[in-house]
Amino acid sequence: MVKVMKLHVYKTYKFNGSAQDPSIGKFKTLFTKEGSTRVIVSEKSGISKTTIGNWLSGKTKRPQFATMQAAVRTLNHSFELQEMKKSRKG
Repeated sequence: MVKVMKLHVYKTYKFNGSAQDPSIGKFKTLFTKEGSTRVIVSEKSGISKTTIGNWLSGKTKRPQFATMQAAVRTLNHSFELQEMKKSRKG
């Protein structure tokens, strides 16, 4: 059974300097929780070990959604994009 994790995104979200896409943080948490390795995720998803390593080390700031989805699926999970609207204060 595939578990769905909701990933809230903003249409015009911009990252500040060294900030990473929130999906990387969710992937790191899931990756650690499942006790997986770069080799396992790479072999199951077809994503290079270097790419996965770049996510984990912080070198990659904003991965493509389809690539991240492929990696997450190897861990029996799925991301669901949910567009959020910024609230107006005032």
